[in-house]
Amino acid sequence: MVRSLEKRSLSKKHPPRLDLTLNRATGRVHTRFPFGRQAFLVCELKVHVNSPRGDERVAEDVVYARVEADHVLLRDVLGATHEISDALISTIDIGKESLFLRQSSIIAPFLRFLEACQNMETTRNYTEAEESWNDLKANGDEIVRSLWRKHGRSP
Repeated sequence: MVRSLEKRSLSKKHPPRLDLTLNRATGRVHTRFPFGRQAFLVCELKVHVNSPRGDERVAEDVVYARVEADHVLLRDVLGATHEISDALISTIDIGKESLFLRQSSIIAPFLRFLEACQNMETTRNYTEAEESWNDLKANGDEIVRSLWRKHGRSP
């Protein structure tokens, strides 16, 4: 049950029609975009990174996420941005208001290779694709060698 609500518009940093509602009982912020007679509620996500070191919460109240060439760009409801390097989006769970990222050293070389292949379609220049492919293979080889050192080779 909501005991008290505080409403304010952040028109200086956000579109003038953005309203944030703070539920003081739970401490949660709810976002509302009025549109004519309707209002769109926005789901703010908690972002977790799953890396070889374990799971970690890296951001809250995130309303925008985009995969870039070497990181995932996150933007929260107040417009602050966070860059999570060497990551991809693995799961979005709206029911739990969570976004999960997978972090690994091979992701950035992989994304650069994909981008180079896409560029190759228009430029017909294969050098960038070949270089990024060799970088990706070298990175993958290093990961496999590291796993061999840690766990031993399988028969």
